[in-house]
Parts: sequence; C-alpha cells; structure tokens
Amino acid sequence: NKSLTSGFVGKTETIPGKSLCPSLKVWSSLSTGDQNLGFAYTHRFDGSINELKAGTIYRQQRNHLSLAFSFTNERLLETRKVLLLYGKYHYRFSTENYLEGIINPTIISKGQQLQLTPGLGLRWYYSLGYRWNSSGSLYWNLASEDASKLTSFQTGLKYKTSVDTSWQISTELSLIKHKPTYSMIFSLQQKDLYLLPSPWCGIHGKAFLDLNKNGEYDQGEPGIPNLPVFLNDKKIAVTKTDGSWEVPFINKGQHTISFPSEYNNYYTLQHKHELTTEINKSVRVFTPYLPPIEVKGIVFLDANGNQKYDPEESVLSGVKVLLFDQNQSLIFDTIVDNDGAFFLTLAPGEYQLAIEDEAMHKNYLKPAPINIKINRHTPPVVFFPLQPVEKEIEFFHCDNEL
Repeated sequence: NKSLTSGFVGKTETIPGKSLCPSLKVWSSLSTGDQNLGFAYTHRFDGSINELKAGTIYRQQRNHLSLAFSFTNERLLETRKVLLLYGKYHYRFSTENYLEGIINPTIISKGQQLQLTPGLGLRWYYSLGYRWNSSGSLYWNLASEDASKLTSFQTGLKYKTSVDTSWQISTELSLIKHKPTYSMIFSLQQKDLYLLPSPWCGIHGKAFLDLNKNGEYDQGEPGIPNLPVFLNDKKIAVTKTDGSWEVPFINKGQHTISFPSEYNNYYTLQHKHELTTEINKSVRVFTPYLPPIEVKGIVFLDANGNQKYDPEESVLSGVKVLLFDQNQSLIFDTIVDNDGAFFLTLAPGEYQLAIEDEAMHKNYLKPAPINIKINRHTPPVVFFPLQPVEKEIEFFHCDNEL
C-alpha cells in the first residue's frame, strides 16, 4: 500500500524582548509498505530549518530490524547540521515478551566543530502469566567521560489484582552532566467503567447459493465468499467465508446496498436493495445467487417453412453457431453436434444467435439472426431453422434425327 501525506502548521510565539514571532512548517511524507520518506521545511523569524527523514523495516517471523536516519539543516542565528542515525533490532520471545537492542549515533556540525555522540540502548518487556509484568530500558552515551557511560535507566514492576485494579512501582535513574537524578513512583489504578450506549444504525446480511431456487435462505445452503458489497455505490465490505457481511455503523436514513449481478459464474436477480435504517437497529439483507442457465439449441432443416421443428425434418451438424450480447459483441461460438444440438450456459439477459457465413452450404438460405431472452422461465430448447434453396425447374429440348 502506498500513501502520500502532506500538511502545514502555523503558529505564533511570544519571546521576551521581541514582538510576536510567527513560524510556518510545511511537511510531506511518502509511505510504501514498510518504507517511508519525509521532508519538512520550517520558516521562522530568525531563519529556516530543512529536515529529511527516511526509514525501513525488515520483518521475519519472530523479529524485525528497523533502520532510519534524520538530517536537519538549521539556518538560524547560528548554523547547525545534525545527522541522526537509528537502528533497532526487535526479538519477540512470545506474543507479549520481547527484547530490543538500539543503536543511536548523532553527528552535529556547528561551525568548524564536529561532534559525534554514539549511543546504545536496551529495552525489554516480560509478562509472567496474567498478573505480573515488568519492563525497562538502559541507555549509554559512549562518548561520555563518565566511566559507566550510563545516561538513563528505567524499570517498572506491575501487578494486576483484578480485572479493573492494578498497582505499579517505577524507578528511574538519569545522569545529566554527571549529576545523578533518582526517582521512584508508586501508582494504584482502579477503572470504573460506566458505559452509555450511543445511537447507532447497521446493516448486515448474507450472500448464498439458492440451491432450491425459492429466493430465500435455507439452512445448509452455502455462502458465497469474497463477494464485494457496495453501500451507496461505494465498496464498503467483502463477504466472509460463509457469505456473511456487516456494516456496523451507518447514518440513519435511506441507503442502497448492491452486489455484482454476476460473480464466479453465478448470477442474482436481486443485486440492488433499497432500505431504510433506524436508530439502534440493524437491517438484514439476504442475497440469493443462482447457477447459470443451461440452454439447448437444435439446428434443423425447415423443409415446410413453418419455422417449427417437425419430427420428420432433418437436423444439421457441423454448423458454426455464433452468440452475441445485446451490444452485438461476439462472446461465444460453438460447432453443432452430429445430432444437430448445441449447448449454452448463460446468465439472464438478451442475446442474439447467428450462423457463420462460411459455415453455410450453398443449398441453404442464410437465416436471419434469432433474438433470445434468457430468464428463469426460458424454454429448455431453442430451435434454429434453416431453409433449403428452391431450385428452378430446368427444361431440356432434344432434337431427334430421323
């Protein structure tokens, strides 16, 4: 999936000794799956800032690797360039427990000075059953003059006494300019949920194969999966493996639910449903699909010209029959069998049958195309008459010599 997102942010700051200082930031981001690329430009009263960011993720079954970089060019009262590199390896022991290793070097260029700050980090989360879990993180600044090079340490222990109640102890140590800062927090959480139902409307239904052709869903009739569902001419859902679908939240009023009239060689005569939704109710829609209609045709020699197939009339074989849709586009052709029969599998609609010119014998007149309308009540057999060419009687005169 690809997505492009853009935006802007405008704000005004009050700085002591100065009047109101407006600034404007314009940004854009392009994402393709696990890859992303972004750019931002900020215009301020004291200059401008350009930012470029990119990242990608390589995934495997139990782990993934994230790589990213960020480059910032600050053209303010002082010019500064910052390159931030970021790498994270995430390994998951179970659905909840994981361990992460992080590398985060920073390069800062300020005037003629170049400063490198390599950083490392470690994060974890471990859950023991339903009640206990712990988490924490460690970060080091490898360029620090301190022997331990530790910049921060956090850890927490949480115990869940019931569904709604838990307590947690968190400790933190941070070293800023070689000055350690310690903190410990104890918290007790109690959740009391009072849910008030909000007004809602919904539509749900099922698309199924109507085996007994009664237009109603009967127990045991199979559903039709992966069928697109359209709400007011916009695709809103796809049927599940059992043919069911649902639109859980929708506005009150009149709506149109529609389906493809033909899908996977099945067809429906009820592809569009006009309905009205009401507050706190879900309207049910059943959509029956039917298998295509089998039509048999017979090409025969209409000797008496009555356009009907009489028992004594002969059938013709080897003739090529053409099938056109209502737009006069050729959609199918077949060769008549030895018994004069041909077979068609069609969805409801209007069609035209014709005989290919090259297949016509000189002894038969070219027949006019036959228009047929296929529906649930179509006759099981369609007759295609051909008429013989009427030959003129020839008279011969013979002179007998005496």
